Formats: sequence, C-alpha cells, structure tokens
Amino acid sequence: MEQLEQPEMNRWERIARDHILPALPSSFRDPGDLDEGEVHIAQSILAKQYVEHANLGVLWKTGLILLVYDSLFVFQSQIYGLVLSVLGSLSLALPTLHTPETLLNEVKNQPEGLTEQIRFRAEQSVKTNVGVFALVVGFVWQVFTISGVISHEILPWNHLQDKFPSWIGFILIFTVGIWVLKTE
Repeated sequence: MEQLEQPEMNRWERIARDHILPALPSSFRDPGDLDEGEVHIAQSILAKQYVEHANLGVLWKTGLILLVYDSLFVFQSQIYGLVLSVLGSLSLALPTLHTPETLLNEVKNQPEGLTEQIRFRAEQSVKTNVGVFALVVGFVWQVFTISGVISHEILPWNHLQDKFPSWIGFILIFTVGIWVLKTE
C-alpha cells in the first residue's frame, strides 16, 4: 500500500483544515482500521482542495457587483439569495457536464495512487459541499427576506435611480460583471 505523505500547507489551507473540516457532518466513528496520521493527511488533502476549488473569488466578485448595482438603483434583497442559489446550482452542475472529450480525458486520467485518489475524491466532495451550502444559504436568505427579517433593500440609497434608466444600468453592470468574473 502506498505511503501517504503530509502535503505542505499554506495559512488558508491550515485554517480550512482546522476550522471548516470539523464543521462537516460525519457519521464515521470507528477509526479502528485507520491510522491517525493517515486521517490527518487526508484532512490536509481535503483542506487543500477546499482552498483550491471553492471558487470564493466568484462569490466575492459577484457580491461586489450586486452591491454596486444596489447602491445605484432599487434592488430587491431577495435577488442576493437567488444569485447565491444560482451559483450553488452551477457549482453542482458544471463539474458533471461532459463533452465526449472531457469524459474520455477523465476516464483515461483516472488517479492511480492512493494520494491521487484521495485528492480526486476530495475535489468532488468540495464542489458538492460548496454547491449545497450556497443553495441552502440562498434559500434561507430568500425566506428571511420574504418574512421581513432581512430588509427589503440592503443598501437604501440609490444614487442614480431618478437620473439614469435602471435597465441601462443593469446592462452596463452586467457587462462589466461578466468581464470582471472572466478575469482571474
């Protein structure tokens, strides 16, 4: 059996391992067959995958774009929850969409070693967990907005509302937003 090696970790990966992973639900309670050191290494691999594949850049950029539009025009706070739900749905769906080329590439490049298999499964788990989390938060946000817990509008000032048609502002911010999201 292949010997697992502890990967080098940066600060964010250690934070993910020490604070995010313990929050994940686990029904596994029989560590009799597992070595504590190997479990720690698997945790480190999973934490590295969270930092690499969680796509938090997309989340904060999208949030910033929404806040800019919200500061310029009237913007229902329910939209924030809808956008989170859309991002969660995309996070769940995109990794499973395959062209014949990507399907063949995935089958041909199956991970062979134990470390690669753990890394591959960890990446899949991260994408699923992030998608489900975004869907849940987006849904709860919408429920809180509709019930009045969250105000009707997050940013109450609307600097361009009476000076500029909101549909033109939407097109401009949407176009700039697409450009910002594509640049990494």
